[in-house]
Amino acid sequence: EAKERNVPLEALGVNCASPDAVTRAIGVVKAIIDQNDIMTTLPALRIMVYANAFETTTSEWLSSSLETKENTKHSSCDSCSGNVEPSTSSRNTRKKDYDEFGVILPEVYANYAAQWKKMGVSIIGGCCGCSPLHMKEVAIKLSLTE
Repeated sequence: EAKERNVPLEALGVNCASPDAVTRAIGVVKAIIDQNDIMTTLPALRIMVYANAFETTTSEWLSSSLETKENTKHSSCDSCSGNVEPSTSSRNTRKKDYDEFGVILPEVYANYAAQWKKMGVSIIGGCCGCSPLHMKEVAIKLSLTE
């Protein structure tokens, strides 16, 4: 549709999802690009990803605040408001990858970023829960893989 409307599309990507979901979605994004023959008219089209840092989904993480009496103030992203407490009901088996609040460790997020880069992603950022420290670790890791 962008090609038909003459929209200067520069990137196609995924955001606001877990790192695992983003990793799985990269193949889908590549298939959409290939299937729609976007690359023939826009050779510089890039793939972008901005994953969340939460162990649970954003909705689960935010709704957990309604289930707890003792909440902590969440200030990790501008789009969220209110008090939240990490949910323990849906913790995955890789607990060592997350802190006590259910936020992925910066070095673990950076490892995902390196994997995404190998998969062809050229724009990597962070969504809800990511901090400047996450992005610093990503920058360090990616500079070492060049």
